[in-house]
Amino acid sequence: MTPTPPPTDSARKPAPPAASTRGAPPGAPQPDEFGPAMLAWVALLLRRQIARARLTDLLPPTSSGDAFAGAFVSEVDATTAGRSVVVDSAGGRPPPQPEEIAQLDASLEQMRASLHLQLVSLQGIPLGESSVPLATLWERFGLADDEFDLLMIVLAAALDARIRRLLAYLQNDVARRRPEAATALSMLLPSGGGARLAWQLLKPDGALRFFNLIVVPASDRTERERATWLLERPLSVPDAVAAYIVRGTPWLDD
Repeated sequence: MTPTPPPTDSARKPAPPAASTRGAPPGAPQPDEFGPAMLAWVALLLRRQIARARLTDLLPPTSSGDAFAGAFVSEVDATTAGRSVVVDSAGGRPPPQPEEIAQLDASLEQMRASLHLQLVSLQGIPLGESSVPLATLWERFGLADDEFDLLMIVLAAALDARIRRLLAYLQNDVARRRPEAATALSMLLPSGGGARLAWQLLKPDGALRFFNLIVVPASDRTERERATWLLERPLSVPDAVAAYIVRGTPWLDD
């Protein structure tokens, strides 16, 4: 029986297209290209987030020459970041968006639109017949667009070592290779400031956590996790979900 998703404030999807119109629409990736296109989109999101972090002094500039950049937070980095926070709290203007970020914004919007076009084209295809299992999850669990975007980010980290390497650099720690909640939600924010993190995507009764598509570690598992709050906890997809998305067949745990 098809599960009924919990209530959400996000808009739901349009009705499935007629069978005669199914298939990848112009500009959308073909089914066998969806996975690589998803990884490319997430990698570009990370590139943009790294550029944003450099603008706000959370990461050193590319010309710093520091071979250990991204491996630890130095005293100089902490002092610079602290100074940036003070300037912001005093009403300082946000740094101007360089041409690089503007170009990334345009590319990301185009890639995202292409991925979502492919999802819409695959609506209504019976379970097991879709060549994009991720699209089956999207439809079966009634995920809103922003919920699906977050799922793609977390899934990409599970599937590709290059994504994990970028995450470790962005999160300034070689051991932090899974996207923390704050990192993943920040990647979805538009450039220019003014928007707030979409906390509601990680509500316990939201679709992603209610259906166990994304796992947030419990705060009482370890001493370290007890000392962290939600935005600092790493996000992951269960093995069974990742296996289904890769293989297209359910993987039932023992």
